[in-house]
Amino acid sequence: MKVPHPLFGRDELLRQVESACGRSRLVTLVGPGGIGKTSLARYIAAADPQSVWVDLGHITDAHDAEWALSQALGRPNRQPIQALRARRPHLVVLDNIEQLIGRDAEEFVALLVTAPEPIILVTSRTRLQLVAESGRGDRAARSRCSGGDPTST
Repeated sequence: MKVPHPLFGRDELLRQVESACGRSRLVTLVGPGGIGKTSLARYIAAADPQSVWVDLGHITDAHDAEWALSQALGRPNRQPIQALRARRPHLVVLDNIEQLIGRDAEEFVALLVTAPEPIILVTSRTRLQLVAESGRGDRAARSRCSGGDPTST
């Protein structure tokens, strides 16, 4: 993965996301398009040489999302959980998961959370509303990513 440009003025937000990744297996960066969710996720992933990046920008169903994950793990002929167990990444980033519609996104991420190890970092325009999810609402994410008060929720 290409190392991203530095994140100017986002040190506190970076610390908050890293801390959330230490407390939860599923962390969602939520906010409108263009506020830097993907840039922040790339920065975090670049710090972990075992991370796996899955771009879901053009994926619209769970089957294709599973294939994209298996492909990113270098195991295109395996089911996602088998591929995760074989590769054992510490961090899996799912970028643009809002492209998956409703239950497909929920079921895909819920499946991944059952895997034994990885932290799942998701970027999305909306929360997934899963019990395991750690994230903040749109207003707070927009504020923090644009340099506003990171403590407002």
